[in-house]
Amino acid sequence: MTAVQHRNDMSARRATPQRHLAPQPARLQVVPPARPHRVPLVVGLIAVSLLVVAFGFAAFHSQMAATQYEIERVENELRLESERLSDLQFQLETNNSPASVERWARGVFGLVDPDAPIDLVVSDATLAEIATAGGR
Repeated sequence: MTAVQHRNDMSARRATPQRHLAPQPARLQVVPPARPHRVPLVVGLIAVSLLVVAFGFAAFHSQMAATQYEIERVENELRLESERLSDLQFQLETNNSPASVERWARGVFGLVDPDAPIDLVVSDATLAEIATAGGR
């Protein structure tokens, strides 16, 4: 150490008087316990709530789509049945007309007009059968 450095060191010591006191006990304070950070908890609750709401909307939307599909299916069935009913009503009106009834009676059942005389021809074999059956 040089003389200049020694002098500077001594003058620095004189500028700050040293007190030779008894050692002071450390100043200790009771610090309140650290509070848990509530921000992550709140953010987590909000995120879970949003997920629950999103799943609720998705379930509601799928239920609505299924209901809409069922409504469309029933409407199609109703339209087809209405068309069938219209066709059957037309057939009923057509078949209930007097001309149609007469056509069925003459063609299918072999009925004739009551005002027209009909000559029936019976074969001799049929007459002989009837005679033998009636004489018994």
